Amino acid sequence: MRKIDLERDLNVFEGEIERIEEYARELQGSESSDQAITWGHELAIIKCAVVLEKLTLRLIVAAINLDSRHLSDKLDVKFPKHISVEVALYLVTGGRYFDYKGGFGGLKGKIQDYVGKKHWLYESLASLDHKVMDQLIYLRNWAAHESPQSKVAALKALDRKAGGSAGAHLKSQGRMFGYTAELRKLPTEIRARFR
Repeated sequence: MRKIDLERDLNVFEGEIERIEEYARELQGSESSDQAITWGHELAIIKCAVVLEKLTLRLIVAAINLDSRHLSDKLDVKFPKHISVEVALYLVTGGRYFDYKGGFGGLKGKIQDYVGKKHWLYESLASLDHKVMDQLIYLRNWAAHESPQSKVAALKALDRKAGGSAGAHLKSQGRMFGYTAELRKLPTEIRARFR
């Protein structure tokens, strides 16, 4: 049975975060228009969320692939101890895309549903700064949707009353790098807890 290579996935994640940081540094040092730099930072936060979601999905699938007992107990269905990657992926996505609602708490809740709170994956994600991760997710939504609802949610996460755009917030004072720094902690936390 095929298993997911966690170390490879963590290395890919770290490489993606490094590329996002390089891109953000290029933006800061560029002679592009203010609008182009703003949009560039919006793309960077969207990419941060994408790599986080891709890694999270792979890790949930890997966790179920390695040990399905929590899922068996939760669903009251007797699964074999090890479920194939393809079946685990289907159980998580239902054949669609990986989705969650409710910011970082929603993402942690999704993980808890599949592996429980005492699992290395949940504990690793829960060790990250909840406020920073919530801001990242809500800024991503604001950057991607530009809706009044996404703006309100992002400003609430930022404890601000007003703001021009997600990109304007991110490019100011190097804030983008605070989000990538928090994401960089995740592989270290996973490696320390994986068992």
